[in-house]
Amino acid sequence: MRRVLYFFLGLLIGVVLVAAGFRVAAALRESDPLQVVLPAEGRIVQTDAGALHVIEMGPPDGPPLLFLHGTAAWSGLWQPVLGAMAAQGYRAIALDMPPFGFSERSPGDSHDRAAQAARILALLKA
Repeated sequence: MRRVLYFFLGLLIGVVLVAAGFRVAAALRESDPLQVVLPAEGRIVQTDAGALHVIEMGPPDGPPLLFLHGTAAWSGLWQPVLGAMAAQGYRAIALDMPPFGFSERSPGDSHDRAAQAARILALLKA
């Protein structure tokens, strides 16, 4: 009986240590400067709504297509589609919608539909 108890206690401690390790790794990664973690295929666009990260593919003079992700995703999700659209002559643009991805986010920022729409309009103007 004691062996089973020790086994489950050890298993519980192992799970807690693994979870703590992941949390520490995430905290260290999230404290890196943006220039260090920014993917090579993207760039930052300065807008009236803050700095927004985009990935662009295709000819600069091609008809633009804007791709937006859903919750808990980022612009990299669209890379295969961006490549396919770029091959057809479109200027394919994927935006990181805060608070996800590499776009600027401030603690007091709103992420409701109106605020996200304002970010999209600011990107289009920029």
